[in-house]
Amino acid sequence: MPFRSPLFYWLLAGRAGAQSYTPEKLEVAVSAIYDGSNVIVRWAPADYESWKWGNEHGYTLVRINTDSESTQDRYAKLGSGLKPLPEEEWESLVSYSDMAKVAFEMIFRDSLEGSYLENADFMTVYEAQRARENLRVFCLMAADRELDVAIASGLAFVDNSFFRRGGISILRQLRPGAG
Repeated sequence: MPFRSPLFYWLLAGRAGAQSYTPEKLEVAVSAIYDGSNVIVRWAPADYESWKWGNEHGYTLVRINTDSESTQDRYAKLGSGLKPLPEEEWESLVSYSDMAKVAFEMIFRDSLEGSYLENADFMTVYEAQRARENLRVFCLMAADRELDVAIASGLAFVDNSFFRRGGISILRQLRPGAG
């Protein structure tokens, strides 16, 4: 049975270039499980805009090692640019995993964005928003079922450099963006 460690996570807003859209608020829920040798970190964007932004810009995962006797933290960048694999790299995963097929389809499906929504009536906009949210939900469902799919979707990281010893607690940061 995996050990659930009370690790703390938070999301720090990164800077986006002037040419790209940044949602007003980025929300991501993060959890981790220690399985005896690794810490499996997973995250789930809370809404479509956060999911879409994360797919385009990726995340940076930072571990902060601190102990009770030192006031200085040691930062270790575990990964940056954590986002879905490029379309051409999904072929082998999709060949044997139905969940990978679902995630792939949700990530790379033709965008539901469009200028047709600018002058649309309320119900058209509402239905488009529901369709967008379904893309995120189905991708998260597929990622939740298989760790390989979560990693390929840019929604998980396996930290095999984690260590436990007396007096050390581990904190992590998940930041949007590749920096």
